[in-house]
Amino acid sequence: LILETVKVASVIDVGCGVGTWLSVFGERGIDDMLGIDGDYVPRERLEIEPRQFWSADLAEPIEVGRRFDLAVSLEVAEHLPSSCNEQFVATLVGLSDLVLFSAAIPRQGGSEHLNERWQSWWARRFADHGYAPVDCIRRRVWSNPAVEWWYAQNTLLYAAPARLAENSHLKAEYELMGTAQLDVVHPARYLKWRKRLREMLSSSAGP
Repeated sequence: LILETVKVASVIDVGCGVGTWLSVFGERGIDDMLGIDGDYVPRERLEIEPRQFWSADLAEPIEVGRRFDLAVSLEVAEHLPSSCNEQFVATLVGLSDLVLFSAAIPRQGGSEHLNERWQSWWARRFADHGYAPVDCIRRRVWSNPAVEWWYAQNTLLYAAPARLAENSHLKAEYELMGTAQLDVVHPARYLKWRKRLREMLSSSAGP
C-alpha cells in the first residue's frame, strides 16, 4: 500500500527486529535498505543480508550519514524510555522526508511497553519538525483479518511539507482525512478489554 502511494527506492527500518518488514520491501524489488536495532537481535535469524543490519541503541541519537526515501518504525517507540521521545522522532525525520510510524496507545498492552501514547501525541512531536500525519493506511486495512489490529489501529505516514506539495495523491489523502480523528481504538482491542473486565468482575464476585 505504501509503494502504491509514494515512490520508494530506499528504505530504513528503525527497530527492525530480524528485518521482516524490510524483507517484504526486498520482495518488491527494493535492495537499497538498512535495518537498525539493538545488539540483542540474533544474526542467524535475520531475514535480510547481514550487511543490511546495523546494531545501535535506539534510545540514543542515530546518524547513518544519508537519507532514505522512506523511514519505517512500527510498534517500536513504546519500548523506549519516555525521556527519549523527542530525540527518537528527531532521529526518524533526520533519516527521511517520509516516516511510516506506529506506536502503542495507552493501555494497549504488550511485552515491555514503557511508553504508550495516543496517536495525536506523536503527531504533535512530528509537527514540531513540520511533518504532517497522512492517514492513508488505516482505513484500507481496518477490517482485513490478515493485518494485526495494532497495525490497523496505529499506522500513520508522516510527510515533510515538500513531499505533500509535490505528491498530489499524498496531499489529497491528507486533506481527505485531516487530523481531527487520529486517536482511535480498534474493535479487536476494545473487545479484549471488555472480555478481560468481565473476567475480573466475575472473579471478584466469587462463587
